[in-house]
Amino acid sequence: MKKYLSIFKLKKEAELLDSRLYILKAFFAVATAYFIATNNKIARLDTISVLFGLMLTLEPVTLAGVRNGFNQVYASILGAAATSIIIFIGGINIWTIAIAMSFTLYVCLKLNWREVSPVAIFTSIYMTQYIQKTPQGVPSIWLTFRLRLIALGVGVLVAIAYNFIFSILYYRKMLYKRITFILLSISNNLKHTKKIIESKELSDVDLLKSELQETFNNIEWIFRHFKDIDKESKMKLKVADVKNLSNLQEIVILCKSICHINYDICYYLGKNAENSLNNKDIIDKIDIIIEKTDMLADVFENKLKRTDIELNGIEGIEIKEGRIDEDINDIIFNLNSIISKTNSMLY
Repeated sequence: MKKYLSIFKLKKEAELLDSRLYILKAFFAVATAYFIATNNKIARLDTISVLFGLMLTLEPVTLAGVRNGFNQVYASILGAAATSIIIFIGGINIWTIAIAMSFTLYVCLKLNWREVSPVAIFTSIYMTQYIQKTPQGVPSIWLTFRLRLIALGVGVLVAIAYNFIFSILYYRKMLYKRITFILLSISNNLKHTKKIIESKELSDVDLLKSELQETFNNIEWIFRHFKDIDKESKMKLKVADVKNLSNLQEIVILCKSICHINYDICYYLGKNAENSLNNKDIIDKIDIIIEKTDMLADVFENKLKRTDIELNGIEGIEIKEGRIDEDINDIIFNLNSIISKTNSMLY
């Protein structure tokens, strides 16, 4: 029976990112938003925008949700304004729809050449395809724009409320789970590095580079959340432990350094493999690093309650010349700093 039930179980990475809580939060938020929308004479005309805006605003961190909500409203005003100018002049037809969409793209790129907001594009389409009419049956740009903003606003506000409620319930646990996720990612990357050195499979180097880039992106994403939580603690109720948060932010930065150093090892292996592969001394060092990293992950996964594990720094490692040896020693230095900060929270 357990074998069949395991099919529905989320991956460990998803568990560490509180995916079950996210699903639960989405359930209550959608139910609340739908109830409010269907009982509002304006919002009930566009429950799609209510629910779409809601889902885009649900975030692990309250401040990130507020930022996303603001960006949606801003993009909607942008898309509506750009489209309204065109359809006000030329009405709604094949040419004005195409021109309105192109003008919206132009305005988006003018403000930020790196990206085009999908919300602005959606609003531009909305303004021509979901046009509202006055009681006299006259198409109204204003009524369409009002409906879009009210419906979107309901979804955004409900999402922000639930982001805040759930933040009170799980911020502390979330911080430690995020660190566990990062440490396990680093451990897996190092295991892959070790495998390449042992097996001489240079074709795996590019795959490892991609994995390291993904780890780095995840670390950046998590660090932004930690910074937002830090800002929140200074703005409102003290939801997270600020003292631990400061240490955890420093640990994330140290983990990012380890990821960079491992990427340097990966790069060097690809260029100088014949001088570096199957070095037993390097493999032994990586084994020690992986063991310590996994121990740290275990401590954080148990929310700093694993006092039965003795976290000692890595000592007695002979320093040798050579790029990979230097990188390994730098990883050990950063890992020892993480161990020191972890011990300061344990005891």
